[in-house]
Amino acid sequence: NAGISTGGPFQGQDSARIEAMVRVNLWAAIRLTQLVLPTMLASNHGYILNVGSGLGRAAIPMFAPYVATKYGLAGFTDALRRELHRTGVRLTLVLPGWMHTDMITPEVEELVGRYGLSVEHPDFVAERAVLGLVRGEHEIVLGGLLTRLGILAERYAPLLLSIYWRLWMTPEWVSTMSRIGRGETNGNSGR
Repeated sequence: NAGISTGGPFQGQDSARIEAMVRVNLWAAIRLTQLVLPTMLASNHGYILNVGSGLGRAAIPMFAPYVATKYGLAGFTDALRRELHRTGVRLTLVLPGWMHTDMITPEVEELVGRYGLSVEHPDFVAERAVLGLVRGEHEIVLGGLLTRLGILAERYAPLLLSIYWRLWMTPEWVSTMSRIGRGETNGNSGR
């Protein structure tokens, strides 16, 4: 999957950019699946690998539209996996955390590091995705311990995650994340 993102307060995000995010991050995966699925079903065999984001299971502030697309992709993958459970078509969802891309500036990397989040190399994410697909894993969560804890907190104790962000969403976080997706040229979100 390709992916694009914009960070910052929702009210300041461009509606055309949000629409592009929905098309690239969610609609493209749904449509491509529609196109390849008939062939897979006819052969009773196939693999669909969707690359989402840890933000598809745990929402963080300043990325509301991006989070919505990744939650949508996770839900689509989960629902379709259940629908196709006896067809020979397997679905795997990869949930990476922050990744080294052209968009992740040293300032962003330093800030997310101070929040205890790791930044992974895309090659590691790709290798782990292939390994998970071969193993038949339904979901591959990357991004380190805090990403995993965030996902668990979102699922079982969402109030804890809300308190965490109330304490840690500093003006520096807002300012730094507001720069993500502004003027990027490579279409790579970094999340």
